[in-house]
Amino acid sequence: MDCILDLTDVQFASRDNQIFFASSDLIVYKDASTIIMTNCAGEEITFCPCPRDYRNFEVLDLGDAILLVLAGKHIVVLDKEGAAPVTYEINIDKIGRIITKPYQYEEDSVLFGTKRGENIQIVNFDFLGNKRMSQSASWKVNKINDIVLQDNMVYALLDSSFLVGCDAESCEVLWKRFEAGFVNKHLVPHDGGILYSCQGLIRQYKDGEVETIQVPLAKISSLIACIDDRIVFASEEDTNIGSYSLEKNRLIWEIVGSDKILESIILKGKVNDEVFNALAIRVNDKFGLVNIDLGRSAHFGRCHGVYRIRKTADHLILNKSKGQTDMIPGIQDVG
Repeated sequence: MDCILDLTDVQFASRDNQIFFASSDLIVYKDASTIIMTNCAGEEITFCPCPRDYRNFEVLDLGDAILLVLAGKHIVVLDKEGAAPVTYEINIDKIGRIITKPYQYEEDSVLFGTKRGENIQIVNFDFLGNKRMSQSASWKVNKINDIVLQDNMVYALLDSSFLVGCDAESCEVLWKRFEAGFVNKHLVPHDGGILYSCQGLIRQYKDGEVETIQVPLAKISSLIACIDDRIVFASEEDTNIGSYSLEKNRLIWEIVGSDKILESIILKGKVNDEVFNALAIRVNDKFGLVNIDLGRSAHFGRCHGVYRIRKTADHLILNKSKGQTDMIPGIQDVG
């Protein structure tokens, strides 16, 4: 399900709590030292203790439950029907500390990157059984810049120069590639391969071959997404946003900015009866929404203290530095 925001009149709902997840059916938030899940009527569904380092978290909607990863080692699984929550601390000496967002692979397993000592690896993890299903080879690198799951492939960028592709089930390394130049995040799966930006150019790695794409009059800083045949990118030190057609081999539009884009998320917007692809961006203490089908600003305004933006199926969540949260509720029915 796509997160669709009504951009005719953008309205923020503010809470004095750290909100981990919100939808039209339920909300998960921190209250004192407790993580609480309630329905939209405020009725408590389930709860559990909250670890101290609650700001550093990742969240995953599993369909029938919500999974939280806190401080890279605490796992919390909250059942939407109110069954007893699953909470534990993973063995970081054995598995390592989780350093990437998790991706659901099978019903009871997730994929993520971990760091153990000086080594980094990709792990397929049974979150209900608290056990490792499989693990990739280990690499002695500093960090995973980006990781993405597409079908049965996991793509990762290590130390801004080393690209790997792994089988999602076994975590076996199927290919690897080293770039002499600096590789910017993000990795964008496309047409059975992976798109990335390097030295101001777009590159596509597929079936062992590399194709280089030069966008006229634009120095690519990072890729954001690929929708159909259109690449959405940031350029000129991440201050501009643009769109490039792979099919027509031409620049479609570019919006020029002056401040660096710190974060971006693809979603959908709606104005009157028109639904379009949109991009939520965070720039310093400002928040904006861009119609990326047409290359036009749809909303721009100040939003102080935001350190992370996230989306669920029908909400955009802006987590703030003082434990507060702003939300933009999405549209439940656009039919």
